[in-house]
Amino acid sequence: MAKRSQSKGKRGEAEVVKLFVECMTPVEDKLNIPDDLRISTRLQRNLAQYSGDASGDVDVPIFCVEVKFADTFKLPAWWKQCEDQALSVGKKPMLIYRGARKQWRIMVVTRLFDHIKSTDGRSESYPSLDVVSDISRLQFFEYYAKVYEVFLRSVKHD
Repeated sequence: MAKRSQSKGKRGEAEVVKLFVECMTPVEDKLNIPDDLRISTRLQRNLAQYSGDASGDVDVPIFCVEVKFADTFKLPAWWKQCEDQALSVGKKPMLIYRGARKQWRIMVVTRLFDHIKSTDGRSESYPSLDVVSDISRLQFFEYYAKVYEVFLRSVKHD
């Protein structure tokens, strides 16, 4: 990898760590998580990725995060890499990417239609469909704050 490209990748990963910290900290504050148990205070780039570790670029609960900060997008190849890494560590794949002077975009798997309420209020079951969605940074981090809260509530903190 060219030095400029590697530096850009590191910068992108550091930006993404900051986004996760900004999202996670208010949730930890709300739940009064003790400082020594806060994931946000220990969050950093996954340096082991360069030695063959397949756990993603940023290690957060639930998602295997692959970060791409590039001028040329290779979304199918990046998504395949992300899926393979997520499968190997038992997490959900998340690809966060952007180009120079652009906003971060996030690709995740979303589930469509497992229950739909009819007009009379009954809930109908339908076969679900998992699709890859490309969403904005704001949409994702609003969602992640809710998911992270559920995760923290499910983990014992004493």
